[in-house]
Amino acid sequence: MKNLTPASLFAFGEQLFRTFGTSEKNARIVADNLLTASLLGHDSHGILRLGRYVDKIDLQELDPVAEPTVDQRRGGTAVVDGHNGFGAVVADLGVEWAVKLASAQGVGAVSLSRITHVGRLGHYAEAIAKTGHIALIFASGSGPGGSVAPFGGRQRVFGTNPLAWALPVTVDRAPLVADFSTAAIPEGKVGMAQSRHESLPPGVLVDRLGEPSTLPSDYYDGGALLPFGGPKGSSLLLLIEVIANLLAGGVPASSPDHRLGNPTLMIAIDVEAFTSREAYSHYTAELLNNIENSAPAAGFDRVRLPHSVELATRAIREREGIPVPDAIWAELVALANRTGIPPPGRLNL
Repeated sequence: MKNLTPASLFAFGEQLFRTFGTSEKNARIVADNLLTASLLGHDSHGILRLGRYVDKIDLQELDPVAEPTVDQRRGGTAVVDGHNGFGAVVADLGVEWAVKLASAQGVGAVSLSRITHVGRLGHYAEAIAKTGHIALIFASGSGPGGSVAPFGGRQRVFGTNPLAWALPVTVDRAPLVADFSTAAIPEGKVGMAQSRHESLPPGVLVDRLGEPSTLPSDYYDGGALLPFGGPKGSSLLLLIEVIANLLAGGVPASSPDHRLGNPTLMIAIDVEAFTSREAYSHYTAELLNNIENSAPAAGFDRVRLPHSVELATRAIREREGIPVPDAIWAELVALANRTGIPPPGRLNL
């Protein structure tokens, strides 16, 4: 395990994508997206993806020079066509349009089509909330056939289908953000556990025979992830499978017509279309304070809000560097050797 400096990881990612013809602006967007995920502790959506993105470029599944376009719009809706470019670049344009439409119409709903790996949804939900709008984001996508079995099943039917939301609070308080897969665990964390030679927690995976497993290899040997929350999670998986895919012109993961990608639906809500900013900010801040100051249950030192663990992790990693497993370090060195870019720098602790 090596601890790498955030600045060197950002520079490495930016230079790496520039070698494939990506514009400076877009290379910085993608590198920042991956670095932020790693800083917050979401390693499965962080710099682990550098090698995977290059693999997709090599396979011509990702166009590193593509620019997204807005193909159609009616009222408070828009469809952004990503042209199979970097998902983070497509999603950035989606955020811009969702906010623009919400400011004009009260609610803005934007679907993202022909989009490759979108990354951590909370990144975009927070960006929407920083403009003073409430954010809701839903995404689907996986390999052919899906990744997750429905409740009571053992066969892959759904994608991992994450959702994110973010609430603006007050001008002097950061937005509140939540971001999670509706599968019991995202596929990226299965890959991360495998690279670290770690087991998975119970209750997140079945092997190809439908037996419970904690081995990441069983997923890649034909097993399936499970929904979080049993039938409740399964119902959310179903909802997102429809609205994220079909509203972006795609099809569900279980369809023979499915194609790779992360079709996404972004919704921005203008608070002042429904209530006064003053009342919203006052009672939202009061609610969060009441939650944080409520009595903890046995075994807990205090009650924490969503995103608090991620922010604490970021503070540590900005100071101590981002830990990278040896297998991922080897991938970064291989990419450096291939492109002639210096590998990221290690932090001397």
